[in-house]
Amino acid sequence: MNTENLETVEAGIIRRYNQTARLFIYRTSDNYHTVNNFNLDGGFMQTDSSVVLNGAYANYSVSGGNQYDSWFHLVKVGDNGDWWFETGGKTVGYWPRSLFDTNGIANHGDLIQWGGETVDSSGTDFTGTDMGGDGSLHSGGWQHAAFQRALRFNFDAAMHWDDANPSIDRSPAPCYSIGIESSPDAAWARTIWFGGPGRNAGCP
Repeated sequence: MNTENLETVEAGIIRRYNQTARLFIYRTSDNYHTVNNFNLDGGFMQTDSSVVLNGAYANYSVSGGNQYDSWFHLVKVGDNGDWWFETGGKTVGYWPRSLFDTNGIANHGDLIQWGGETVDSSGTDFTGTDMGGDGSLHSGGWQHAAFQRALRFNFDAAMHWDDANPSIDRSPAPCYSIGIESSPDAAWARTIWFGGPGRNAGCP
């Protein structure tokens, strides 16, 4: 894979500029150099306007209290298909295949990633931004750590799917942590738990 020309399509929940957490989609076709297109500013063709991109949610999880989650699906049917985004049982729209290169993801993807990230470009120290419900490490579990559950992938044009079994990683270790669990309950299947306080006494 040529990372200099890395192409991605992404979807999830993001918090920026002191806003509440919001739905987002994203694409790059040059490894995040100049093509950094959020939501509708990069060729995404929305087909269901009832889903508001960059829209706030009606409910948010509370540390130690009620928990809410969202369902996301990025799908491409066949080499000649477009990249479609679905959430909450709705097909929101697509990125046309023409936005991508055959050396990238015009035909298919070759890597799936789940997880979370924090970014702080305001200083030289590592960010103090926490992750998860209250900055708990992954061991905090339900009602405290962040989680992504029922991780699955489609492996052919007929849309057959299988449970994902991803490898896990986090950086740097004293700032955040991550763990993975398997469950016979299909609603959970493979689940990753992650979180952490960010900069702390053990994290530079």
